[in-house]
Amino acid sequence: MKIGFLDTYTWDYNIETPYREPLGGTQSAICYLAEALAALGNEVFLLNNTSEPGMWRGVDCRLRVADSANLELLRSLDFLVVVNIVGKALEIKPFLGAHTKLILWIHNEPGFVFLKDFKNELEINACDALVFVSEWQRQQFRNAIAPCFANIFADNISIQSQKSRPPILAYTSTPFRGLDILLNVFPEIRQAVPGTRLKVFSSMKVHQIDDNDNQLCFDQLYEECQEIEGVEYVGSVPQPELVRQLRSVAVLAYPNSYLETSSIAVMEAMASGCRIVTSELAALPETTAGFARLVSMSGVENLASVTDWKRAGTPDWEGYTRRFLDATVEVLKEFTGTGGAIAETHLRQQVEYINRGSTWSVRAREWVEWLNSISVKPVRVAEQMIQEFLVDLESAQTYFVKGNRLKDRGDLGGAIESYQKALECNPKDAEVHKKLAEVYVLQGEFDRAIAQCNLAIKFQPNFAPAYLTAGNALHGQNQLEMAIQAYLQALKLQPDLAEASANLGSMYYKLGQLGQAAKAYQQALAINPGLCSVNLMLASVLQQQGKLDA
Repeated sequence: MKIGFLDTYTWDYNIETPYREPLGGTQSAICYLAEALAALGNEVFLLNNTSEPGMWRGVDCRLRVADSANLELLRSLDFLVVVNIVGKALEIKPFLGAHTKLILWIHNEPGFVFLKDFKNELEINACDALVFVSEWQRQQFRNAIAPCFANIFADNISIQSQKSRPPILAYTSTPFRGLDILLNVFPEIRQAVPGTRLKVFSSMKVHQIDDNDNQLCFDQLYEECQEIEGVEYVGSVPQPELVRQLRSVAVLAYPNSYLETSSIAVMEAMASGCRIVTSELAALPETTAGFARLVSMSGVENLASVTDWKRAGTPDWEGYTRRFLDATVEVLKEFTGTGGAIAETHLRQQVEYINRGSTWSVRAREWVEWLNSISVKPVRVAEQMIQEFLVDLESAQTYFVKGNRLKDRGDLGGAIESYQKALECNPKDAEVHKKLAEVYVLQGEFDRAIAQCNLAIKFQPNFAPAYLTAGNALHGQNQLEMAIQAYLQALKLQPDLAEASANLGSMYYKLGQLGQAAKAYQQALAINPGLCSVNLMLASVLQQQGKLDA
């Protein structure tokens, strides 16, 4: 299929941008979905205000101008997806080909300024379809995590063991969504759980606004961060760095005061093994799927906006503020107290839920199925096809979760049977193929494991964990050089994959390449300092190199 994305904002970005600098949720979503669709073999284009046009991660990025090349492109597209603005459909429609479907992809709440023409029936009727990011949002008038947040925890390493003690809280959204409330109550949180720290990853840079130039008074929030004991203001960081930081964070403390239509920030914290404490507002119950501690909004009257965001200390928010404080302290005490096995199970299920259903590879497959259906079938039949597809996905999810539980219990035969049933429902699920390969590695059936990894890579070419598992299978066959190549490819696709770096070090060590082994072990520890066995191996290597006293 030939798919175009049109962003009429003035933001300057391309598909590579969210990997190297902070970028807002909507624009990041465009980039990740476009990349995932291109990886599935589609021809994908992005027309926006980029200053760096060209092919980026398989997507043809173009400056949004009405030149002959772009006009020819619009006529040739199968689908044009216009993002987050109503009022352009009638203007754009004459430039599209007769077969081109015009789709409006909406991320914001109904009151958003660029959606003010939503009640214009002529505009809405000019669109062939509307896409919302949550059921809550659809009822008022789905997103996913950045690729670097997917599959960041190895199955054999406790998530809780990678969290700092005393615990760290994090705030990762834009400043107008409740940061003032969190700063207001943090001293009491720290008093209740001594040693607790708060890291604030927040600024308007994700919206390409310089905090020093805007008139929104966020600078006073940043100053508070520097004045309150235990608070570290980090600012917005690129997604790979946020992955590294959140790995050690115990709780995402997000007293959201804004109408969230989905919240990628929450999903990414869930993928990072963070407990979530947030409000029950808008789509957050749907996004968190029962894993979060949701705080009642009872008594709240005035929600925050970008320009009117100060809610700490206001009478109608006082009750909510105290409830948020109590919930955060309670979750922190659970983290620092007993019941570790129960908490670990909760986090594993939470991380698994996000990795299974909230990655852009999953979203891309859903989009492809849906786009195919609306292009060749009447609407009624298309809806039926989507429902059947979702039923298959739900069945596949059930078998996948069962397979994971059986694998954890050591019932490898039962796990294989469950994974195979999941693949009967959804034969192209790369994650299931990879999990099946892991079981075959445990059984010593390395040829079968490699075959499953190859299928995973076929259906998801940039799937780093599949290369990692393939490397483990090749290691089992004592094909060390080939295992090295598999681990290097995994790291090329996902540089923060600590297990791949650790296993790469072991391959170099077995081949007697001590310098390369030390470098790989050091890289693994830079990603995850809690890898005790890697620390020991690194010490051994350095000792053999004469760099450590015997």
